[in-house]
Amino acid sequence: MRRRTFDGILSPILLSLVVASCSQQEPTEQTSQEQVSLQQGGAQTGPQAADAVPDVDALATLERWRALAEGGDADAQYFLGVTYMFAEGIENNAEQGAAWLRRSAEQGHREAQYFFGLAYHDGKGIAQDYTQAVLWFRGAADLGHADAQYYLGFAYSLGRGVPQDDAQAVSAYRSAAEQGHAVAQYNLGVAYQAGTGVEVDSDQALNWYRQAADQGVADAQYNLGVAYAFGQDVVADVAEAVSWFDRAAEQGNTAAQFNLGVMFFQGQGVAQDSVEAHKWLSIAVMLGDAAATDVRDQVAATLQPDQLAQAQMRAEQWVAATNGANP
Repeated sequence: MRRRTFDGILSPILLSLVVASCSQQEPTEQTSQEQVSLQQGGAQTGPQAADAVPDVDALATLERWRALAEGGDADAQYFLGVTYMFAEGIENNAEQGAAWLRRSAEQGHREAQYFFGLAYHDGKGIAQDYTQAVLWFRGAADLGHADAQYYLGFAYSLGRGVPQDDAQAVSAYRSAAEQGHAVAQYNLGVAYQAGTGVEVDSDQALNWYRQAADQGVADAQYNLGVAYAFGQDVVADVAEAVSWFDRAAEQGNTAAQFNLGVMFFQGQGVAQDSVEAHKWLSIAVMLGDAAATDVRDQVAATLQPDQLAQAQMRAEQWVAATNGANP
């Protein structure tokens, strides 16, 4: 589908835009601390909380916050909620956390509304309910919470807890993207590229991909690499393509790793280096891209035994050092 060869030699044609360029990124379940403090760049991949959990020394001060919370203080209720949900140093109690978040959210506390929506979305401390999640995400989104806007956009894109509506998804993504939410920027780029909920606009797609890529979203970096490799709505620049593929490849994007391997082998936009080419193709295979196997083996056939051993060692060292860039 994506790999092209002829007469046993790598074709100079790289990848056309593939799934990564037309699939929105969905919220991913983070570790408790990541949910509160977060993400790898946007890239990463998941939502970013607007505020971090207050520093908890904490059992000594927890009761003081509890007294304030029981007296109706919304900030204290929020603090207790996220503390019980996520904080280190005390025993987590998701049910208590959700209960305190509800009390704070019902008072209009923006962060509590977002995290209470997240509790419903993930089924943490409360029965999973996407309709209720959307209700609370909407409340926080209306108050300008970027993560809530992002989750609301994804809910509309899937019809999860709300009727499916691509135009509403775009509107919510735009609200988050304009606040700098990296994954919302990427998803907005996807919408403009595919014409989903908005008219096709390649310039807008590239604009939002670039903003997301600058924040580290690997799929956006990959898409920019493809655009520069093919001259799609930009002046073709294979060196610039290599630069973007390299950034995405270092984060574990296997399509970028494949393209980078091809470009090293062919000397496109970078000095020809068959050892480095084999390294990246091997990494792609090691991370699950079985379709890269044939091309890797073609490159291997051109290497001397010591070069092949060096390439394999580089690939193994990269995977060990980065955990595949996917902890």
